[in-house]
Amino acid sequence: MTLDFDPLQSAINQLEKSLGYAHSPMAENEPDLFEQFRNSVIQCFEFTYELSHRMLKRYLEATAASPDEDDLSTFQNLIRTGNEKGLLRSDWSRWRVYLSTQLFQTFLKRRNTCMNNLCREATKDHPDGGAAKD
Repeated sequence: MTLDFDPLQSAINQLEKSLGYAHSPMAENEPDLFEQFRNSVIQCFEFTYELSHRMLKRYLEATAASPDEDDLSTFQNLIRTGNEKGLLRSDWSRWRVYLSTQLFQTFLKRRNTCMNNLCREATKDHPDGGAAKD
């Protein structure tokens, strides 16, 4: 299976561009402008992360000998499997450190809040409020 990496490369380029703006002299002299650039960096990071995560999972699922070959149900297993197959530059121990960074923690909180809001919005007009039935 071949994957088109152009969208991922484009996302990485945009993230690097946003980082460049956030560290520019213009941003250093204007706190409000820096805040906008920082928000851009966070959004670009989130998009790039999600895209890379989906691409890795899609590739591993498509190249597996059987659907049950790899347990990709958790992020940790996804990273371990990708590393075992030589698809990543570092193993789980490096990723675990990365996952504890403040930027990633902010991303997870924002993502969870967005998902909760979407679920709440999607079920608000449902007669039972979207409650699960036994």
